[in-house]
Amino acid sequence: MEQGVLAFSRAYGRLLRLLGMVAGLACLLTMFLVAINVIGRYLFNTPFNGAFVYTQSLLTVMIFFSIALTQHYRGHIKVVFVTRLMSPMWRRFTQTLMSALATILFVFASYATFLFAWESFEVREEIFDAVTYPIYPVKFVVFIGLVLLAVQFALDTVMDAFGIEDNGAKGGH
Repeated sequence: MEQGVLAFSRAYGRLLRLLGMVAGLACLLTMFLVAINVIGRYLFNTPFNGAFVYTQSLLTVMIFFSIALTQHYRGHIKVVFVTRLMSPMWRRFTQTLMSALATILFVFASYATFLFAWESFEVREEIFDAVTYPIYPVKFVVFIGLVLLAVQFALDTVMDAFGIEDNGAKGGH
C-alpha cells in the first residue's frame, strides 16, 4: 500500500508542479500587464484597457493553481506551540485529524464553489469595465484549485495515518 500511495503522491505532485508553472506564468503576465499599463498611462496618456480586470483574473490563477502545491510541500504556516509538546504518537494523530478535517472543509468549499461557478456559467456572467469580460471561467479556476487542495489534504490524511513520508516532496524537490 505504501508504494501505491507514494506513487500517487509523486504523480499528483507532478500535476501540481505543472499548475504551479502555470501560476508562475500568470505572475509574469501580470507583471507585464501592469508595466504596460503604467508606461502607457504615464508616458503616452493611453492606459491598457482592461488591465485591472485581467490582472484580477490572473491573480486568481496564481493563488488557486499554487495553493495545493504549497500544501504538497507542507509549506503552509503551522502553529506548533502545542503540538511540539506532544509525543510523536499524539502529534501524528493530531496531524491526521487536522488533515481529515481540512479534507472535509475543502470538499464542502469545492462543492459550494462549483454551484457558484455553474450558476455564473449558466447566465454567462460578465464584468462590464473598460472591456466586457466573462467572469465564470475565473470562478471555475477557484473551484479547480479547491478540489486540488481537497485531494491533497485527503492524500495527507492517508499518509499521516499510516506514517508514510515522501522525502522527495519535502523542500520543493
